[in-house]
Amino acid sequence: MKESLEFCAKYKLPFRFPKNINNIKLLTQMKSIPKPLAEAHAQAVAYAGALGVKLIDNLFSSLVDYSALTSYEKLRDAYFNVISNLPEGINEIYMHPSTENSPMGRNNPKWPSRVWEYRLLLDDALRLHLEKENVNLISYPEIP
Repeated sequence: MKESLEFCAKYKLPFRFPKNINNIKLLTQMKSIPKPLAEAHAQAVAYAGALGVKLIDNLFSSLVDYSALTSYEKLRDAYFNVISNLPEGINEIYMHPSTENSPMGRNNPKWPSRVWEYRLLLDDALRLHLEKENVNLISYPEIP
């Protein structure tokens, strides 16, 4: 991590790492964060700050178990729920969108959800929901 942050500082790049560790607990479905992980996270955030490397505040994905995402509508609603409950700050919601005919999708039972994520990114309903929730889209270079 040290070398990555130093590289980012040298070239004035942001780093895709959340300041808030609580979302790591949610994403990994841990009941609690082990003390060594919490300490390493705090050190990394402090080092990034000392170097002037920009970080996001929070990192999210759909927190619904993929087995429960049995339709496009369920996946859309799961992401809309995440969007509706975003905290203040710089938040990233990550997905793994793909097309139906991707060779990576063969023999992958979770592939339909990736196709639905692709469909969601193209859906005007997503744009409208973001507007309704007053979410402003930015790119990594725009992180304050």
